[in-house]
Amino acid sequence: MKIPILDAVQAVLDKNKGNFPRNISATKFNVYIKEVCKKAGIIEKVFGGKPNQGTNNRKIYDTYYKYELVTSHIGRRSFATNFYGLDDTNVNDLMYVTGHNSQKQFLDYIQKTNEERGIEVAKAFKKIKY
Repeated sequence: MKIPILDAVQAVLDKNKGNFPRNISATKFNVYIKEVCKKAGIIEKVFGGKPNQGTNNRKIYDTYYKYELVTSHIGRRSFATNFYGLDDTNVNDLMYVTGHNSQKQFLDYIQKTNEERGIEVAKAFKKIKY
């Protein structure tokens, strides 16, 4: 799949003489992203699940600091959520980039409520000239 490079990504490439930053494992990335979120003050307590080490990916649900629950996957969902609904962004294009096969699957993924969807339809209807 070919996708355009955002200006922020191009700035990183320019800084690194056209090279992407070095590869790191998903495990290391998850450790680093938690540190960044903690330093950024994302410390409110929320209910969520953390993997139970040594078991088949089962989670222990409890109240944790939000930064403890952040993982690499948050980037994918944030990308989809932040670009969804922009005036010049086509849902089908976003689905192509995120790998979703249906709009229902995509909208469930970005966790849009029926109320939010209704508001978006109302905004779209207001733009119609008849």
